[in-house]
Amino acid sequence: MAPKSRLKANPLLFLIFIIALECSCVGCSPENPTETSAYLIRIGGTVLTEADFDQSFDFQKIAYGDAIADPVLWKQVRQDIFKELMIRAVMLERARETGIRISPQETEAAVQAIQQAYPPGEFEKTLLESAVSFRSWRNELKTRLLIDKLLQKDIAIPEIVAPGVADVDRKTEERLQRDGVEAAYPSWIRKLRRKYPVDVNDAAVHHILNRQPTISSK
Repeated sequence: MAPKSRLKANPLLFLIFIIALECSCVGCSPENPTETSAYLIRIGGTVLTEADFDQSFDFQKIAYGDAIADPVLWKQVRQDIFKELMIRAVMLERARETGIRISPQETEAAVQAIQQAYPPGEFEKTLLESAVSFRSWRNELKTRLLIDKLLQKDIAIPEIVAPGVADVDRKTEERLQRDGVEAAYPSWIRKLRRKYPVDVNDAAVHHILNRQPTISSK
């Protein structure tokens, strides 16, 4: 089974990227922003905090294993995450402004679809081994569902299949649709970044980018 082989390769990435485009950060969930930590980025009604950054880093550092203890790599990854959070904030604000939401039913259906792709107990084991809580993972999944819906609705794609071509299966049509979204994405995100002014907390950014690696006890 495909999920089993992916578990061996990189189980957590399969869990969190199964429905995602190339938007590799966690960021703020579409629920209430964290109020107990300093904000990093604020765009309209969308706020990303230090807690959101830390959650994102916890996800991403798993892919690097012990190598993340290297100070140079540590800082580079954190800089990359912050840049990605800037883009994530823009997309979340766009979704908020246009009224795009993910219902509890949509979230639960996606959760169940992923859980059912795993052998009994393997899903929970993967989260435990990756030191990721189910709540954090579920919030990330919900955010990715929201962004995926935003991309599909907000990016205008020309007619995908020529008239008269009736033998294109659903998977092929979905692939062509996604290819069209990916091709239009750079221009779309540039326009959004010009539209939405970003308020960055420079002191908080300096703090999270210059935090030193912690030594694991393992």
